Amino acid sequence: MTLRQTPRVSQSALIAYDEAKRALDDQAKTLDGLRARAGTLLAVASLVTSFLGGQVLAKPTIKEALVIRADIGALGWIAIAAFLGVVVATMAILWPYRDWRFNLSASTITQWDVSEAEAKGHLAIFHEENYDANAPRLQNLFWCFQAGCLLLGIETIAWILDLAEVNPF
Repeated sequence: MTLRQTPRVSQSALIAYDEAKRALDDQAKTLDGLRARAGTLLAVASLVTSFLGGQVLAKPTIKEALVIRADIGALGWIAIAAFLGVVVATMAILWPYRDWRFNLSASTITQWDVSEAEAKGHLAIFHEENYDANAPRLQNLFWCFQAGCLLLGIETIAWILDLAEVNPF
């Protein structure tokens, strides 16, 4: 290797490190944002169930001069099941998993006896491996969020239909 090639190698290692670090930081921010949205989804589902479900259960009917309290019908049970599905999906997202890989131990790095450019090259590889290791779990959490959104829609529609006394069953 000539002296002329050394700066190019160092520069590419620095660029690779910066890009890998940026990608890993973006992934961590994406996870934080997903968790914030999951918390909001859980709050909305709770409000829908408490408001609409409460209205469904509070509506009395009069039959043969007697006031009859409403029972939970098929649509009510569908809404409750959908709410529980939202809870499970959001808890899967909000659960504090301990094996996310967003950094590398400083004690590991200090054991290397290499130049700064080489160290940044190694770090770039580690960051990319961490990114790749996190990606499948993050994708699964996005699926959980999408399922939670769909279940929230089902929950809301079921409560509204039950409240309007529309019974397709």
